[in-house]
This record gives sequence, structure tokens and C-alpha cells, in this order.
Amino acid sequence: MLIKECREVTILITHGHFDHVLGINCLEKTAHVRDIVAHELAERVYMESLRFARSWGFSLEGGRLRITKTLMGDSLFEAYGVEIHALYTPGHSPDHLVYYIPRINGLFSGDLLFKGSIGRWDLPGGDVDLLMDSLRKISMLPETIKVLPGHGEETMLREELRVNWLLKMALEGRLTAL
Repeated sequence: MLIKECREVTILITHGHFDHVLGINCLEKTAHVRDIVAHELAERVYMESLRFARSWGFSLEGGRLRITKTLMGDSLFEAYGVEIHALYTPGHSPDHLVYYIPRINGLFSGDLLFKGSIGRWDLPGGDVDLLMDSLRKISMLPETIKVLPGHGEETMLREELRVNWLLKMALEGRLTAL
């Protein structure tokens, strides 16, 4: 419903896996897309994820990923007068970003942190050590923030720090490569 009310949008891509970007074409038909923000590696990760998915039998069609604002590392920028902190959080994928927006006290965590779980690191480009470092980075954010993951239900950072056993293992450096 919100998309129908928006005339112009900025899309924040957390990472280039096909399940996070294939819907952009539909959004572009509904609203004017001012910017598509992603890490500089997102196009490469997207093309690799399409090849990987096809090798598993998925029939996916996808052209190039049109990115208008490329980020490297941690970045601070504004969209529509709202301050956005893009934090570079590799581990699930080499291009992974999370977006912390203080104005709404929210963190768009992509596939880094979920309610009761964390992102997987066994896909191409995944790295368990980088994932643990990235989880440590976001654990330093205010515990009161709402976490809005790329899949599943929203949660609160303080709740995940309290009960998420995989997050606890990562923060203690006890995750292992598969």
C-alpha cells in the first residue's frame, strides 16, 4: 500500500543476492526510483547469485543491476532529508551493507541478523570470520533499535543480544567454518 502512495523512492540494497533485488523491476513500474544504493560489489554478487541459483535448478531471468549510488565501506548519506548510516558488514556476502536510520531508530539488517538467528556463511562469498566481525559491529549500536531483517519478523537488538544463541556464539568468536 505504501508503494502506491509514493511517487519517488530510493532503494537501499543490503546485498546483491537475487532474492533481495529481483523485485526492483516491479517497484520501478510503480514509482519513480530516484536512487538505487548498494555496495560497489553488488553487481558482481548479483550475477554470481543468478548463476548459482540456476545451477540449483531455479529458472531466473535477470538483467544487469542498475545502481545509481555506489558505496564502499561505511558511509553516511541523506535521502529525502533523512540521515542514513550504511555500515559495511560482509560475511554473508562480500557486498553486504546494513542501514541504520537514527530517525526511526531502525536497522535494516538484510541477511546479517534475524529474529533468533544470523545470516548463513556457507554460500559463495561467505566468510565466517567476517560475519562474526560484522555482528560485533552492529552489536555496538544502541540496544533499543528495531531490527528489520531481509526475511522474517522484526525484532529488537536488545532481545537478540539476550536470547539469540547464534549471535552470542558469534560475539564470543565461537562460530566455525562449515
